[in-house]
Amino acid sequence: MNKKGRNSSLELLRIISMFFIVIHHYAFYGTFNRINYISTNISTFRINLMLLFFGKVAVDLFVLIGAYFLSEKRFNFKRPVNLGITTIVYSLSIFIFIKIAFPQLIWNHENWFQALFPFPSPTGYWFVDSYLFMLLLMPVLNLCLESFSLKKIKQFIVLLLILWSILPTFTTLFNYKLDLSPENFGYSSGTFFLLIYIISGFLRKSVTVNNINLAKESIILSLLIIISVAYISICSYNKEFFSLTSIMAYLFNPLALFLAISIFKCFLKLKFHNKIINYISGSMFGVYLLHENSFVRPFIWKSLFNSAQYSSEAQDYLIYGIRVSLAVFVICILIDIVFRRLILLKFINKLSDIVSNSLVKIVNDEEK
Repeated sequence: MNKKGRNSSLELLRIISMFFIVIHHYAFYGTFNRINYISTNISTFRINLMLLFFGKVAVDLFVLIGAYFLSEKRFNFKRPVNLGITTIVYSLSIFIFIKIAFPQLIWNHENWFQALFPFPSPTGYWFVDSYLFMLLLMPVLNLCLESFSLKKIKQFIVLLLILWSILPTFTTLFNYKLDLSPENFGYSSGTFFLLIYIISGFLRKSVTVNNINLAKESIILSLLIIISVAYISICSYNKEFFSLTSIMAYLFNPLALFLAISIFKCFLKLKFHNKIINYISGSMFGVYLLHENSFVRPFIWKSLFNSAQYSSEAQDYLIYGIRVSLAVFVICILIDIVFRRLILLKFINKLSDIVSNSLVKIVNDEEK
């Protein structure tokens, strides 16, 4: 599907996912103390946990969407290069702006220059690192998807689910009993993205081969998971049990992954085209780079907005979170459109072409 005719249902899902990621950061980084359990604020703790859970669902969805399109494409150096350059440009620009306008927000004022080394990106982004890792392994992943039968891919997915989702969940629940750590089996946020990539590629291949109806069963499964998560949250009536339910806020949480897959299947059945949705969707990565910047993040969620004032009122805590997250979301979209897409896009694309072409030349020379 060409860019002009790209399915807007997945672009709409991308927008919704990023908005829930912003809400997740409100719940995770906000001034509401989610660590110290207080029984009188149990309703607010439950809302906080649900926001964290749906934030992880949104992360899985965001990767599923990207992987769905990537799984049918050939590897191109420009994708990871453009991702890296865009991240560096944003990170450096934000750092320079804050250093000039709000130097008090820079950590380690005396040694601030250390933020530029060893990489020219003052801020680290775990999502970018993991996504870049996935992009670099894209040729291998696509080769597996092309070569393996649907049955073999499904078996591969089950194995990786056990190693990188089920096992981390149980080892975390039981406090790494007997020194059993998921890292011993290769789990990381980067490898978890590889699992999501394989799942998304499998969905694309299975739909192409079987042309199956995905929507009905996906809606039912989504509702069952949401009801289950809500019930688990409601049942968290004391500190010990609540600490166990917090597993739902982890990236490897299988319930979040299964819900993301089910929602993704539902949106696959929706097919329409809307230029506005497609255009706004193009700024979702910029929204992430702006509001998740290590220097900007504390200012937004701890200085600018105070969620602790709503600790005792769950409904107010939720409404306030939606309001401020929507404000952050919209402002970041506008900044990305002006700063990156209208001013710097040609420069970033040109630099990406130069670097990627150089890498292609180096690889070709090595093969001779």
